Parts: sequence; structure tokens; C-alpha cells
Amino acid sequence: MERIMEKERVYYFDNIKFWLIMCVIVHHAAAPYQILDNAAWQRGLYCLTPFTMATFAMISGYFFKPKSFWQTTRLYLLPCLIVSAINIGLGQLSPIDYIRYMPITCFGYAMWYLWALYVYHLIVPWLTKWIKLPYCILISIAATLILLRYPFFNPVNLQAARLVSYLPYFLIGLWLHQTNLLTDLRNWKYSQALATMLFLTVLAFNIVWCIYRPGYAFVLKLDTCFTLPKIIYGFSISTILTLSLLVMSPNEKRWFTPLGARTLAPYLCHMLLILPINWWLTIPIRSTWYGTCINIIIVPLLTMIFFTPTALKIVKKVCFLDFKKQ
Repeated sequence: MERIMEKERVYYFDNIKFWLIMCVIVHHAAAPYQILDNAAWQRGLYCLTPFTMATFAMISGYFFKPKSFWQTTRLYLLPCLIVSAINIGLGQLSPIDYIRYMPITCFGYAMWYLWALYVYHLIVPWLTKWIKLPYCILISIAATLILLRYPFFNPVNLQAARLVSYLPYFLIGLWLHQTNLLTDLRNWKYSQALATMLFLTVLAFNIVWCIYRPGYAFVLKLDTCFTLPKIIYGFSISTILTLSLLVMSPNEKRWFTPLGARTLAPYLCHMLLILPINWWLTIPIRSTWYGTCINIIIVPLLTMIFFTPTALKIVKKVCFLDFKKQ
């Protein structure tokens, strides 16, 4: 049954994507508390959601289809550059140097994922043509473990760390699709129950571990230079949680399922609210209870407007996107 549904619409991917994009939005909304106050509760968000972008990358790999150079540029690089320019312009409103002087090579604070997808769509067809996919995965993992230890790999240098560290997840997603392994796992009678138990157990372990070893909370983003043990730990935890999440997600249509099918517009647009509100207007009141409520609850809820068909049409027009071909 699920094999048939995959040819139509796979609900469990949409269910996951909605909650993933909301995690991304909350993280970005809370970022000023990390930059300005080094807030422990904000750092704790990384302990709770280390799987967010890894899961997005794996889902993108699962649905990967080779495209022409122009189509790839139009779908990924062009909107990345357009929205980055808008975000950087809005960033100039902020009194915080971190956001005002972040270079263009960081791709508009939040648009690095489109840049990563652009590079992946260019190189993966070439890689898999000459190297078998399982070996590509092993090579990409080895590259992650080796290269992230060097200072070059930081957000300033074209998001090099993220490009390297999320490529294995993209390739694993492609491998899951080619082998039908994900579908086979989900069709097993006890898979969802066991995946849920594994997810909760590993997540609880990670929370406890990060409490006693706080430095490990940030390595799960895999975008900064760390020691080899931390990189191995972060990659392992993220991979286990991501695979468990893909297996345990319900394949049923819920109220948020249609929203999960429209996550690109919220991803492209959410900083239009977060930058002027969280990084500028509410800075003086951020430490008050009502300031925190505005930043962490109200602003993320306001981004729900970007899930609407109207917002999708506007994004399509501004970014020259043809959603029907995605």
C-alpha cells in the first residue's frame, strides 16, 4: 500500500517537513539570545533538535532527480541569491554587529541550504557516474570527519563546513530511495514502535550528555571546527535520530500535512519577520517575559502566513520559481 502511495503523495515526508521547518524558524528566532546573552536555554535547543537539517538533507536526497545546469541554477542558486540580498538589506537595520556585518558569502543568514542543494545537484550526478553510491557515502563521511577539523571550514568561506557535512545525508537519502529500504522498513510490523523508542532513547541520552558535556550541543550543527571525537559523536547522533524519524513518522494526513508540502516559501520568507522584529525592534525588551514571548512564540506563529497559497504565489514571482517543475 505504501509503495502505491509513494507514487502519489507520501504523507510521512510532509508531516516531518512541517515540524522541521518550525524547528528552523524557532532556532532563528531564538538566535539573538545566543549571540547577545549566551543563553543556556537557547543552546539547549540544539540538544533537542540535532536532526533538523540532516533530515531535510536526507529527504532532499530521497527525491533527487538530475536537472540541467540552468534548471538547477534557477531552482536553487537564483532564489538563494535574491533572498540573501533581501535578508542582508534587512540585517542592516539591526544594531548588532554580528548580523550587520555578516558577509554575502554566508548567504543571507538562513539561505545556505539552497546553496548546498545547488552544489549537490551539480556534483552528485558526476560522482555517482564514476563511483558507486555506497562508496560515495563512505567517502563523504570520511571527508566530513577529516575536513571539519580545519579552520577553513566556517560559514564565511561559502558555508564550506555545511556543504561537506550534510552531503552524506543527501547521499543516504538517495540510497534509501534507490534501494527501497525506507519503504521496506516502514512496512515491517514493529518498525514504527521500535523507531519511536530508539528516537526517544537517543534523544534523551543526547540531552543528558549535553548537560554534562555542554560543548557537544553545538557540534550537532556540524558547521564549525571541532575535535574528531565531537564530530563523530555529532554525526552519529544526527544520523540515528534522522533515520528513526523517517521510519516513525505517521503516513496519515493530519491538519499540518498540507503545510508540510509547502515548506519552501516559509523557509525563504521567515527571516523577513525575524530580522526586523527579533534582531531590531525587540532587542531592548528581549530579557522581559513579554519580549521573550514575542520573539519565541508570537513571531514563529506569525510566520504561518508564509504557508498560504498567496505567499507561495508571491515567492514564485519574486524568485522566478516554477514550483510545478520541482
